[in-house]
Amino acid sequence: MKIGLLTNSKFVSKYVFDLVQWTVEQNNIEINHFVIQKSDLSYNESLKKVINLFKISSLKFFLRRMIYNLIIKFELILLKSFHVHNNHLKKYNMNQFIVNYFLIKPIILKNKGFFECNDYDRKKIQDLNLDLIIQCDFDEIIGNIINIPKFGVIRFNYGNRKINKYPPGFWEVYYNNDSTTFKIQKLTEQVNEEIVIFEGKLQTQFFYLLNQAFLYTKSNYYMKEVLRKISLNKKLPEIKYKVLNQNSFFRKPTLFNNIYYLSSIFFKTVKKIFRKYLQKKRSRWGVAFSNQNWQNIILNKSIKIKNPVGCFLADPFLINKFNKDFCFVEEYNYKDNKAHIAVYELNKKNYSRLGIALKENFHISFPYVFEYQDKIYMCPETSINKDIRLYESIKFPMKWQLSKVLMNNVDAADTMIFSYNKIWWLFTNIDLSNIGDHGSELSIFYSETGPITDNWEPHPHNPIIINSNKARNGGIIVKENILYRISQKQGFELYGKEFSINEILQLDKQNYKEKEYLTVKPNFFKNIVGTHHFHANVNYTVIDFLEISKINF
Repeated sequence: MKIGLLTNSKFVSKYVFDLVQWTVEQNNIEINHFVIQKSDLSYNESLKKVINLFKISSLKFFLRRMIYNLIIKFELILLKSFHVHNNHLKKYNMNQFIVNYFLIKPIILKNKGFFECNDYDRKKIQDLNLDLIIQCDFDEIIGNIINIPKFGVIRFNYGNRKINKYPPGFWEVYYNNDSTTFKIQKLTEQVNEEIVIFEGKLQTQFFYLLNQAFLYTKSNYYMKEVLRKISLNKKLPEIKYKVLNQNSFFRKPTLFNNIYYLSSIFFKTVKKIFRKYLQKKRSRWGVAFSNQNWQNIILNKSIKIKNPVGCFLADPFLINKFNKDFCFVEEYNYKDNKAHIAVYELNKKNYSRLGIALKENFHISFPYVFEYQDKIYMCPETSINKDIRLYESIKFPMKWQLSKVLMNNVDAADTMIFSYNKIWWLFTNIDLSNIGDHGSELSIFYSETGPITDNWEPHPHNPIIINSNKARNGGIIVKENILYRISQKQGFELYGKEFSINEILQLDKQNYKEKEYLTVKPNFFKNIVGTHHFHANVNYTVIDFLEISKINF
């Protein structure tokens, strides 16, 4: 598949450079032409620009640019602590990869709002016999070349109909939105029409450059997947949807926007430092339980399990054994900066801590427990160890040993394993782009030979969900052969804002469908700000909750 890049310069972003490097390693995909668009200003337009330099409005422009540059400098300092996003704004010369460069000079059609090529440039592009063009920059669409390549012209589209799209990742932070949207769009001759062939939503990060780096890294991963599918299937992916977007043009932040954003991000940073180092306050999860049926539970009457000194509890899972009910939890130790698995016994409205059930020299959490062939297994989160592993109970509930590593070299969180319609299913949240994001993608695997295997088959539609509002697992409930998956919603600056209980309507080797049954918000206890986990058996219901409090060691 022959691909051309449409850009404004042969010096490109880290992400375009990464995309080109990736195609070099592919056997059936190549980017072999670089089309650089340079709009040709007329004499009158050039003269207007010179005159504008002496207008008062130019002072606003100067101040706007100055404040924006301050934002970039300040955030580049913050970005240094995120090593995976080094060189986020660096430019790369494409000479070493692409030798076929040529310039085109689009004509600006002001009445239509986009560019067009003259006949000579259009013929040059036609002669390249390209299968696809990827537009890499955020200029208006070049209308009359869209239908030249076999599969047309595609590009990234950031933001949604309510969010301005430029600069990507800025406005979501500005408005404190929970999620940031990216799309891969097929261009049409109609300027404000969006034909979306791929879409995903990510949790909005704390500041603009970090949010943009997340957005670009994740969307670049899925652009590669789209290109791989096009080369394999010899056609574009199916259209997700079409929409006429009234917000299709880019509006840069005004002087006021820049001042407001810079001041807000500065004070938010100061507030974080003040709360952590002076007030000694941190995010602290807790667990509560009730002996009510989960569908009729009154959450504010749940009984809180007291957190051990210097620790928090989260991710509770229940299992009934020997006519007793046990609750396995993540027990995070602030001093050790990692967690182990503890177990509590529940008895009506009372509880007792039995001790540490499982501890490793790395962080483990999310102690999902299940039974198989009269044995009890636990599949805790071991994402920091880059594997999914299964432990077998040797002496329940306090002694466990490693039984099987189900997957190696995978950055997966919150794995759940269960049997449904005579097939074993594994639901997990894999960070596919290696940026520490376990909240955006849900992947499904299956096995027909039981759960103790390293031969899990991926679902053909993986990842099933790409949406930080509902991808991450937070528990599962089985009632009368009906499955309910608990899904977390991530918030702005908040992991585990709330959760939904979703009924699984269809689950087989080709399909997955779920429907929201109920949403639970953090309003059942005083002064809590989040909740992200829910589980139940026939006797008890457990939930966790988040508060900001002072930690005593």
